[in-house]
Amino acid sequence: METIPCPACSELILPVAKKCKHCGEWIEKLSQQPALKTSRGTVSSTVGLIACQSCGKQIAQSADNCPNCGAKNSFEHPAVTSFKRRAQSGFEGVKSYTYITTQTSVKGLGNIPTIGATIGLLPLLGGLWSLWFAAFRLCGDCPVKSAWQYEAYLAGGADAFGFFGWIGVIGGGLMIGLSKKEVSFEARIENNRLDWKSNNDEYWKPIRDFFSKELRR
Repeated sequence: METIPCPACSELILPVAKKCKHCGEWIEKLSQQPALKTSRGTVSSTVGLIACQSCGKQIAQSADNCPNCGAKNSFEHPAVTSFKRRAQSGFEGVKSYTYITTQTSVKGLGNIPTIGATIGLLPLLGGLWSLWFAAFRLCGDCPVKSAWQYEAYLAGGADAFGFFGWIGVIGGGLMIGLSKKEVSFEARIENNRLDWKSNNDEYWKPIRDFFSKELRR
């Protein structure tokens, strides 16, 4: 039966195999990665292999279990471990976000305010001022000093200020709450090389720089 070398470990597998039975690496994931020639054929140059802690057989860093003995792969890349420690104290310039990790990758998700949030401050602050002015009607005395405010108060204008005040507060609050942009990143590490993807490189720059520095050690 025809066989080909696994792109990760170079052990022989079937041409139709989706996952290597020797190292546990997914074959499709390696199809676009750089390659090099070995005595058994062309294999991936970016896949990191480690020894299974139970049986010692070479397996892929990202394998969930050892295909040879079935033991769970407890490996975690040192850069991922360092990231989790650093994330506890935070990265300068990167505010609230959530993340998940695997043995060799980190995915992060966060939200950043847009210009709509800034614009929303205007009706919010205007609404708060209007409510402050309308509240004086309940006091039985108007402590405001300017003539136009006093006349508006006597004419019952405080009711209108209260109505539009609530509209401003609610409308401005909604604009601030909804005017956010979702930002995300994914950092994958293969054989000590960083594969980085994000939809906002500027926002995630401190985290990308962190991984680049860790992988140079």
